[in-house]
Amino acid sequence: MDDPWLRPRTLPFVDGSDQTPASAVSAADSHVTLAERVTQAIVGSGFPPLLVRAGHVVLSGFVVEPEREDAVKVRWIGQPDVNDLPYRRTFLSVYAGMLLQAGLAVQYRSNEAEPYLLCRLR
Repeated sequence: MDDPWLRPRTLPFVDGSDQTPASAVSAADSHVTLAERVTQAIVGSGFPPLLVRAGHVVLSGFVVEPEREDAVKVRWIGQPDVNDLPYRRTFLSVYAGMLLQAGLAVQYRSNEAEPYLLCRLR
């Protein structure tokens, strides 16, 4: 099984070149689901998914959930001491940049409970 934590981490290109970041998944990879593409982009940039054990957050991170047929919702959940809205918004803003570079359409949404990103293929 491929462990994403053992892969080398790369940063997106910020020098204005037209190269695609290593975290981007080609649109031609039709066997990759939207949720997998989102997960690969975020993990490929060095951010961990949420880790919960015995009902408690052990490691703050992201969660990808289906929203509708053509979209997924990306949420950030933190350990209790860092689970306030400012932390969530900060991580979501960082994720949004990575997901845009990976070729996805991203929309920031906020409901009464929490903010999240809505991601679709372009």
